[in-house]
Amino acid sequence: MDEGDLRNMMYTASRFDEAAFAIRYPRGESTGMALSDEYKYITPGTGRVIAEGEDIAILSYGTIGNYVTKAREELLANGISAGHYDMRFAKPLDTDMLDLVARRYDYVITIEDGTVHGGFGSAVAEYYMELEKRPVMKIMGVADRVVEHGSQKQLHRELGLDAEGIVTEAVRLLKKKPSMIPS
Repeated sequence: MDEGDLRNMMYTASRFDEAAFAIRYPRGESTGMALSDEYKYITPGTGRVIAEGEDIAILSYGTIGNYVTKAREELLANGISAGHYDMRFAKPLDTDMLDLVARRYDYVITIEDGTVHGGFGSAVAEYYMELEKRPVMKIMGVADRVVEHGSQKQLHRELGLDAEGIVTEAVRLLKKKPSMIPS
């Protein structure tokens, strides 16, 4: 999600010898955050809670999570309390965190700047399909189509993956009834 996490992921990969370890290296601008002199090992398959909420959970994967922070502020200004969970890993998924989210929220959005088909959001949906009580879910990501060239910000805006797009989808999702969840 940010340069501090990337740095710690690279450190973790250098220490991890149980299986292959792949890092999706982001392009574009850094956040400009101050970096610690120390490296931190991140247990593979663990996410982190950025913020708790009451109405909807947003699960992010990668740098796109920075838009969630802005979207949360706008949602809160409109009376919607959104939790933000930075999942960090697409595989293995943090199933403990997914279980916590499923128990706490009726609505979940996943967001990534990767494909919606076969990506992080699909993995979360597949996991939730096995639960007896599962949230109403929206997978946000890159649609299965040709995306023209542009800056990250331009493309995120075009694809509805920026803060404004997240707010739009959250409001739309909250209009659906939890009773629509198959049992």
